[in-house]
Amino acid sequence: MAYVRNLPEYPLKIDDHKILETAIKLYLRLSNTDSDYNSTHKTFMEFNNLTELPSLYQIKSIISKFSGVEPVTHDMCYNLCMGFTGPFSKLDNCSKCGEVRYNTVSVTHTNGCTKILTTPRKQFSTLLIGPQLQAVFHDPTEAEEMQHRQRRTHEIFEDLRHHEGVQETYNDFLDGSDYLEVVMEGKIKDEDLVLMFLIDGAQLYRNKQSDCWMSIWVVFNCSPDSRYKKKYVLLGVIIPGPNKPKNIDSFLFPGFHHVAALQHEGLPIWDALQDTRYI
Repeated sequence: MAYVRNLPEYPLKIDDHKILETAIKLYLRLSNTDSDYNSTHKTFMEFNNLTELPSLYQIKSIISKFSGVEPVTHDMCYNLCMGFTGPFSKLDNCSKCGEVRYNTVSVTHTNGCTKILTTPRKQFSTLLIGPQLQAVFHDPTEAEEMQHRQRRTHEIFEDLRHHEGVQETYNDFLDGSDYLEVVMEGKIKDEDLVLMFLIDGAQLYRNKQSDCWMSIWVVFNCSPDSRYKKKYVLLGVIIPGPNKPKNIDSFLFPGFHHVAALQHEGLPIWDALQDTRYI
């Protein structure tokens, strides 16, 4: 999915890619995306006599398929004690509070057979970092921005050689000895991606208890002027509240298990700037 560069399959006429491109750009450029898209969609349909402009649900599905970025959901304790992941994935009850994992419903068919159906009582979502990083590299401008760390690291070592190992300025974490030492040890290479991870509670409504917990990844391959902009601050996990998660590691497990796999196997990247693929 990471390397798909054509538009995804969609029930539009083959000649209507321009409409699809317009809808994608419209959705991505709106600030209050969902409500604004619905309003703009209605106006477009009324005044431009369009019958095939994708709905909000359709455009979200299209963008997910096109980018390869889709949430991964896992069951969790109703009281936010833990996520049913990793060593807890087979449990039917929370090991801390004892709350059941599933809602159960009995369904009796006309032939007299009774079937028990189960649905998770509560779930949380993880956005895996790999597909998000692959999507960033699909844009030539952003792919060039992602080369900042590599360029700046080479400049720093060149300056150190010219000044006999003495560093004159410290402007960024790239200038720090902790970073430069791991580069010299070969633990961080030119093609590697350096990320910062943060997690905290988010109060979504004024004067109310925090409604959810969220984590983010900040891409440190970008320049200091860019790395804290929205496009380079990537979502990790979204845990619905209102309580504070007790076993936070169980909620972070899917995302970090994914990162561990990438560290072991590598992340395939298609760089739109250089039109090259590498690990």
